[in-house]
Amino acid sequence: MPTNSTRPFSIVSRVGRPPLYPDPEDLARVADEYFQWCDDNPIETATRKLVGAKQTSKGGEAKSDETKFTTRRAYTLDGFCLFARISDWSSFKSAEAHSDAEYLAVIHAIEQTIRDQQVSGALAGVFNSNIVARLNGLADVQRQEIDDQRKQTAGDAIAAILGVEVAQIENR
Repeated sequence: MPTNSTRPFSIVSRVGRPPLYPDPEDLARVADEYFQWCDDNPIETATRKLVGAKQTSKGGEAKSDETKFTTRRAYTLDGFCLFARISDWSSFKSAEAHSDAEYLAVIHAIEQTIRDQQVSGALAGVFNSNIVARLNGLADVQRQEIDDQRKQTAGDAIAAILGVEVAQIENR
């Protein structure tokens, strides 16, 4: 029987690329680096405003002032994935290698930190509350409930006008 050294191949226990973050501590460290990068790199915007416009026969002359603003950068899952070189968060999150409790705790903490920073920023007026609500799935549920209530109210009104039951209208 040949020994392992004479085999033209070796049997490996794992097929494919090694995991990016083999330990939960590695993932937590990268998340901390991403959050720090966001804090250290606010978004800069500039607005131009016309001031002192004068009308002449050949057209108007105006000066413009530029005002620069810095705004806190929002933590996002997409931004974190780009920073951490993770191609798909859902796949990464559900991978078998990450099924241990420590890894799941780090993943949950990352999601909670991102959500908390977004919602806190929206409440303080730093971030657009409509966008934050959409990113976190908060607006869709409330809107669906309102739409369902409106449909029910409209259906009841039409049924009353026609003198029929709501079920007869829905079946048409």
